[in-house]
Amino acid sequence: MKIVTFFVSVLTGIAFPSCNIWLTNVLSSLARKPKLLSSLHRLLSLWNIVGHSEHHERNLEKERINNAVPTQRLYQKLDIWNLAVIDNIDFKQKTFSFGNIYDTTRNSSHATLRMAFQSVIPNYLATCQEELITLEEDNRIFGMNFTMQEALDGFQSILENLLDFRSTNEGNLEYNQNFDVEIIKKAILEKFEHGCKGPSPHVVILEPGDNPNSDQAILGAATMYKADFNLQETAYLDIVADEAIYRRYGLLNLARRLGVQFLDKFEAAVDYRMTSRVLDFLWVAVGVSINIFTKRKNINLSEIMNENTDTNIFLKIWYLYYQWAGIWKAHRIGMRIGNHNLQRDALAAASPLFPSAGKSNYAVAIAQHLSTLTKYPKLNEILQHVGAFRIPKNIDDDGSENQKPVCFGFDEALETFGVHFIKQTSASLKS
Repeated sequence: MKIVTFFVSVLTGIAFPSCNIWLTNVLSSLARKPKLLSSLHRLLSLWNIVGHSEHHERNLEKERINNAVPTQRLYQKLDIWNLAVIDNIDFKQKTFSFGNIYDTTRNSSHATLRMAFQSVIPNYLATCQEELITLEEDNRIFGMNFTMQEALDGFQSILENLLDFRSTNEGNLEYNQNFDVEIIKKAILEKFEHGCKGPSPHVVILEPGDNPNSDQAILGAATMYKADFNLQETAYLDIVADEAIYRRYGLLNLARRLGVQFLDKFEAAVDYRMTSRVLDFLWVAVGVSINIFTKRKNINLSEIMNENTDTNIFLKIWYLYYQWAGIWKAHRIGMRIGNHNLQRDALAAASPLFPSAGKSNYAVAIAQHLSTLTKYPKLNEILQHVGAFRIPKNIDDDGSENQKPVCFGFDEALETFGVHFIKQTSASLKS
């Protein structure tokens, strides 16, 4: 009946245009406005006009998914570095069963997401033999290093230049206030070398594993990669699990003890980008305040942590936060610009923070990561070329390629291009 009414309205509107039949006017208005095409499609679906085509497209989509062979998209070249990633993915039932929804629990299912990031590396790295270094007691893996001290000094120099301190004839201290976080960020980015200058990695979502509720299931998901990549007995594959080192920051514990109580709400929400933004603002505020205070009191920054004096206790506490947050900021910048050496050295400098904040699992993970990079120098050099997920290059207005890439950590890329994509696709399909 709906279809008959629709066609009668259309034919009447064509035969008698002066009648101004409302239905045809509505359809013509929707068709002329691109932003309303989705509304037009929903209206036609409601009238069962495009029902057959939607049903056919849905069946065709399911057929293509069932016939897909993900391993055929894997590159098998010699100059390809394969990074295999596993992560747990949870699905919740979209609707409740019939009955009182307050008496019914929503069902959920779990699977192991498996992905591969394939990056092109220089030929000499692909052909050279793997060198194994034996770790000894005198190997200095953890603690402050030259790279990080240089980065912190650079941050301090940028703040001093932007503040532009000067004294008036009356002896008052004046400083520049015409800058913000974005200006500071831009000045910092210009000081560091960008990495990951090759093409963006090739991402392949492979067949998922079983429910990751046991070590055996995780081992099974990892073993599946042997068949995917046709690995021989003597070959090896780099496999990582989705564990963001800075996902739940030890800095939050430190900041909370300093009295910044609102940060626990961000940790509870586990909002990575929002938490990072707040920490960024806090670092700038603390750094600017310390610089202004020390200038007015004529205190040298190198004298703040003097252990022989018990003065300026609060200044020491916030100066420590300024230093630790600066290390975190350097690590995050290294990730965004694809500078693996900056990430590695920032992680080494920040390593004492995690056990002191009670993050024993992260402390073990960092120790394992840094010791692996020291033990396998070839892997460390490979990561200098492909240490992060490079977002595809932008094209400038003049038509030239922008050689300064924006990069994601592999865990961010996993969430963006893996988990989010699969959940979005699964939500659009009806079983």
